[in-house]
Amino acid sequence: MFPKIARSGNKGLRFGKPLSATAKRIISTNNWLRQNKQLKQENGLRIDSPTASVRRFTSQSEDVKEYPKAIAIVVHLQLNKDVMEEFWPAIIEDIGGSRKNEPGCLRFDIYRDPEDETKFTFHEAYVDMEAFEAHKAAPHFKSWQRFSEKEGNLVSIDVKILDVIDFQ
Repeated sequence: MFPKIARSGNKGLRFGKPLSATAKRIISTNNWLRQNKQLKQENGLRIDSPTASVRRFTSQSEDVKEYPKAIAIVVHLQLNKDVMEEFWPAIIEDIGGSRKNEPGCLRFDIYRDPEDETKFTFHEAYVDMEAFEAHKAAPHFKSWQRFSEKEGNLVSIDVKILDVIDFQ
């Protein structure tokens, strides 16, 4: 009925673990995304895909790559409730393009407030500031940029650029 999320131990992801009641509620309220599997697949988004980290394991070995100049971008935003249908294609294109086409993008996560479906937090991580600048110049970023700059779409937005100390 509901997709299964992957978890490994208490830290990561393991296949087959059922979603919690909270996760089911969030997924069930997000009808647009569930109905648009093709858009998610075209942009490389999968519920069970592991996320990258500053200490990223390579796919072929147990080697760990270090990124001493990594930065994180944390965006808190609130949307006008009338633009939700326009929001999803714009952000999915940005997230998918970032994850698939930007080697400097270590992480791009999106979270929604369970009590207010118009409030979101983005957590992005890049190997360095140059990678973030490349992200902003990428074609997939333009759809998000057009959406966010259109008058009336955003109620509020707060963007913080942080130095990464450590995360997994």
